[in-house]
Amino acid sequence: MALGTMEKYNVPVKLVPCGFNYYNPHKFRSKAILEFGPAYEVPMEMVELYRKDKKKAISILLSNLEKVQVD
Repeated sequence: MALGTMEKYNVPVKLVPCGFNYYNPHKFRSKAILEFGPAYEVPMEMVELYRKDKKKAISILLSNLEKVQVD
């Protein structure tokens, strides 16, 4: 969606990774914590690759997101 939005509207997009951690995942209404990672700005150069090869651009974007360090 990020790359498609950037292609269509020519705007920068930042992604903020988030995830749930449950205290007792098998217990109904267990307490949970929602954690956020650092914002990642998708490089505008990715749009050109996305226009040529969507699959490759998405793969590179996901790989880059995996490398983002959480403090």
